[in-house]
Amino acid sequence: MKFFRKIVIGISAVAFTTVALTSTTYAWFKINSRASVTGMNFKLTGGLGFNVSVDGVNYSNDLTKDQIEMAMLAKYAPDRFIIHYNEEEGKGMLYSTKTVEAKDDLGNTILIDDGNGNQIPKTVLTYDEPVSPNDIATALQNIQLMPVTTVDGVNMTDLFDAKATATSGRFVEFDVYFKTVSQTGYRKATEYVEDGEYFDYDAVNNVYVTTTTPTNSNNYFDKYVYKGAELKYDIYLNGDDNWIDPTTGRATSVSPTSFKSATLPVALSAPMNTISGLDRVTKIKGETINVHGANALRLSVTDNKVYENAINEGDGVVVYELNDYDNSSSNLGSYATKDFLDYCNSNNITPTDQEKLWNDYTCNASYTYYSNLKGATSLENSSLFSKMYSYSGIPSKCLHYSDLLRDDSQGNYPNNKVITTLSSNDVNPTLLTFRIWLEGWDADCFDGISGNIQALLSFVAVAN
Repeated sequence: MKFFRKIVIGISAVAFTTVALTSTTYAWFKINSRASVTGMNFKLTGGLGFNVSVDGVNYSNDLTKDQIEMAMLAKYAPDRFIIHYNEEEGKGMLYSTKTVEAKDDLGNTILIDDGNGNQIPKTVLTYDEPVSPNDIATALQNIQLMPVTTVDGVNMTDLFDAKATATSGRFVEFDVYFKTVSQTGYRKATEYVEDGEYFDYDAVNNVYVTTTTPTNSNNYFDKYVYKGAELKYDIYLNGDDNWIDPTTGRATSVSPTSFKSATLPVALSAPMNTISGLDRVTKIKGETINVHGANALRLSVTDNKVYENAINEGDGVVVYELNDYDNSSSNLGSYATKDFLDYCNSNNITPTDQEKLWNDYTCNASYTYYSNLKGATSLENSSLFSKMYSYSGIPSKCLHYSDLLRDDSQGNYPNNKVITTLSSNDVNPTLLTFRIWLEGWDADCFDGISGNIQALLSFVAVAN
């Protein structure tokens, strides 16, 4: 399989600013810790194969910062904001909403039962007036990242198990429509077909020349095939720093997915036990450690069509824990499943004992927090398990930087997961929902997270 195009979502200057709160500190961070997003700079760039949209009408290769912010507000306050395609402007715009009576095809008011046997007009929300840039900026300030948690990357709760939705403004959520563009042409061969028609690419003359059919499945990788009207692409989050042009075979430098953050010194208010890297680590009360907010950040991508028709739990959702790679050595490990599994593998710990270790408050910082808060030393019957990932759930649901890398020998992704699959024959576009949040049970989610957290999300499409 080879790459056909690159989508890049750039989120820069995501500043988390301390909000002063008065509370008693029971553990190594405050349970009502709060951070606010003071600025974002989004960009989504499309290319060969499919286009993107925030309104489902106007498609293009690129989405601007303003368009993504509109999509955020449409999810944050759907009773106040709606994205509507403006024909005069030729683009989707953010409008304020108004309530009107619903009409049928003949223009008659649709009546519904009010529950007491009375027929009343059915009402619907529609667009009213365009929202000014100043009002958009003001509304965006209400979307403040606060510690939440989730077991599936979709349904969020706070640390007290109270439901948190996109309308709470406690996490970032926005929708993007993906749609293929029907094309025909040549592409790198992805499989061996006996007696199939293969081509070589003549880079000098920019033409494709019929070539001898490969004799077996070991030597088709450098050949091309002609693809008819239907094109299919698997979409992945990308961690590589180059992209191979399928036509010329030349490598193009790209920015891989990355999360960066400022260093925050924190004096621990209680002891902490955790697994960091390949070691079990104990931090004492009063010890000052360096914390990086990006290590507490999470991302999920939901293919809504697959999720709504899921046969198995978790279908259609991919969750990522994309820590600050440059400061990975300071990652405190709780909910950092790669650290936990690497530690277990390096010490030959059996799966049964791994589960016991995961639930052990003496080495899992999240459980350390709970034991400090409740004075508990046994978690067997604790309600904490309903608020956190179980041991069996984490390894299969949370991907890390190393999982994003392709196999350079054949260009495959051995550990990455497909976010969605697009086909040029699809009549309707695919709606993907992006969510970004602070994982409240992460050992790196401290009260007073500050400085800038910069995230660059790079996506790649692979023809299948």
